[in-house]
Amino acid sequence: MTETVRELATVSLKNPVRIFLNQSTAVANRLDQEFIRIRPSREKDRDAMLAALLVRSFPRRTIVFLPTKKDCHRMHILLGLLGLHCAEMHGDMNQAQRLEALRRFTDAETMRMKAMDKVGAEFAAGTGASTEHAPVPPPVDILLATDLAARGLDIPGVQTVINYKLPNNIKAYVHRVGRTARASNSGRAVSLAGEADRKLLKEIVKDAPCPVKARVIPQEVIARFNARIAKVKPFMEEILATELEEKELNAAQVQLAKAEQLMLHNGKDQSVPKPKRSNWFSEKREAEQAAKRRKKASSKPPTKRQRKA
Repeated sequence: MTETVRELATVSLKNPVRIFLNQSTAVANRLDQEFIRIRPSREKDRDAMLAALLVRSFPRRTIVFLPTKKDCHRMHILLGLLGLHCAEMHGDMNQAQRLEALRRFTDAETMRMKAMDKVGAEFAAGTGASTEHAPVPPPVDILLATDLAARGLDIPGVQTVINYKLPNNIKAYVHRVGRTARASNSGRAVSLAGEADRKLLKEIVKDAPCPVKARVIPQEVIARFNARIAKVKPFMEEILATELEEKELNAAQVQLAKAEQLMLHNGKDQSVPKPKRSNWFSEKREAEQAAKRRKKASSKPPTKRQRKA
């Protein structure tokens, strides 16, 4: 509880009570948990392993959790160059951009079902598939996200959660894999686990309601995807470099605009004193304390000097 919240509770509530809840580390009973062991010498194969999983096994309704915003954006570009349609969702995006990415992922299954229903109705009517209006392609079936999407989002129809890297604690892991196997639905969580994840992996296995499975990606498959990544990697680096230049240019333009604004006002805005920022909670508490002191002083009997006066 922060100091501001504590002051708000003191001023606004009468005899507030603090309630503590135990943090649950249990996963859903219908969740199948799988782990892919990565030896220290094969850490460089994570990108190829993720691409292989998405292309060969989990191309639909999949959320991939990545550790950083930079990793999330990099994989968004890389997977796009490999031909996968995906969206990214992380803290470097504004609220509108995050909502749009979420909408593209959430609406994919709905749009696919509508298109199938339309085709089925046309065949049932004996008209065959209509060629006048091309079917609307689904937005995206893969969402790349940081832990920003692990809490508070109820995304329907998520079939698989993939952890590019395991988080630092089991609490974060439970929140991630909780995006699938919700309510009475089943789901799958696949995690790439390195040597540094042994302790967390043991904890996950101990608390798992169902046996945990080991998944193996054939080495020839990894080699094939490494070769594909090597072909598109120069294009990815070029895109990232261009984006960095644009970001630096925009930042320089913002600084230039600020400098021009200061020169225009000739520092007059700096000579005007800014009003002192007040704390409403502190002022109210001080006013209540002053009122109590005045009331207490008025209730005291007058002294001899006051009576003589």
